[in-house]
Amino acid sequence: MIKDEAGNPLIIIECTGTDKSHERLIAHIRKYIEWCQKTYEPLNEDGRCKVAEYADLLSGAAKFQRKLEEPA
Repeated sequence: MIKDEAGNPLIIIECTGTDKSHERLIAHIRKYIEWCQKTYEPLNEDGRCKVAEYADLLSGAAKFQRKLEEPA
C-alpha cells in the first residue's frame, strides 16, 4: 500500500508469488509519485498542458526512445 502524507491509501497492490517483482513495481510507482509531487503538482493548468505536449513530442522522436533491451 502506498499512502499520502495524511496516511490515506493512494494505491493498494496485491501480489502473489515470491519473485520480488512486486517490490520492483512498488519502487517504480513510488518514484513516479515522487516525481509528480515534486515536478507536476506545483504547475498550473498551462504548465501541465506543456508537460503533456513536451512528453508527446519527445516520445515521438527516435532520439529519445529507449531501446527494447533497456529497462523502463
